[in-house]
Order: sequence, then structure tokens, then C-alpha cells
Amino acid sequence: MKKYTAVYLLAYVLCSVAVGLLAEMLKAKGGSAFNLAAGLGAAFIAAHVFVRDHARGPTPAERISFARQAIGATWALGLLAAAVVFLAVLPWSQAKLALYALRLPIVLAVAVPVLVVGSLVYYVAVRWAFGWYGRRSAEGGSSGLEAPGTRRRPA
Repeated sequence: MKKYTAVYLLAYVLCSVAVGLLAEMLKAKGGSAFNLAAGLGAAFIAAHVFVRDHARGPTPAERISFARQAIGATWALGLLAAAVVFLAVLPWSQAKLALYALRLPIVLAVAVPVLVVGSLVYYVAVRWAFGWYGRRSAEGGSSGLEAPGTRRRPA
């Protein structure tokens, strides 16, 4: 599943940029909903590559494995981006203040549950997207949203 996690990560970065640019052009405010949209799009792309390679949809075990790796890769990318901001963008005095604030019990009491619940929602969404699109792709329909009577039937 490492190949598909790498595909997911590349697609996630590209989808994040595309969704961010679109949101900026439309002056939309969505926060983490835009992140979830990018994750779903990236999972669809990874599922497409999986089906192209295996000519079948992913099994439940493969969906779980992919979703775990995708969440780990997303977390790693986020931590890397945060480190770049802390080291290259913020002045040291502000970075030091932010790091101090992250150690406060009240901040941890709020941040940890939010991160756990957010990660759980993201995990379920990515697992579902990878499995759903993989099954649809393997059946011969890319989305299931075709006009009535136009869907290809397997021979």
C-alpha cells in the first residue's frame, strides 16, 4: 500500500493547492472542510491507481491499511509544514511563544480531543472514499453519477 500512499500524498498536496486557490477566488470560508475535500479527492485518485494496477477494488483489509497510512502521511506532512513555518517564517520570539503556549494544560485539554476527533473523521472519510471509488472504478463506472441509461455494463 506504500505506492498508493505516495500517490495519495502527492494528490493531497495538489488537491489542497487547487481547493485553496478555488476557495480564495470565491472568498469562501470553510477551514477544515476544504482539507477534507482535498483528502477525499486524493483518496479517489489513489483508488483509481489501485484499480488500474490490480483490476479489482480494494479489500476491507487494504482499505484499513491505506487509510492508516494516509492519515500518518497527512500528519507527517502537517508536522513538516508546521516546522517550516516555525523555523523559516516566524520570528524566533513568536515561535518560542507559540511553543510555550502549546505546552499549557488548557491548550492541550482542548487541542488533543479536537485532533483525535478530527483524525477519526478524516480516517473514516478517507477509508470510505478509497473503498467506494475503488469499487465503482472496478465495476466500470467512475462515479455512479452518470446520466440514466448511459452507464456501461460489464460484458
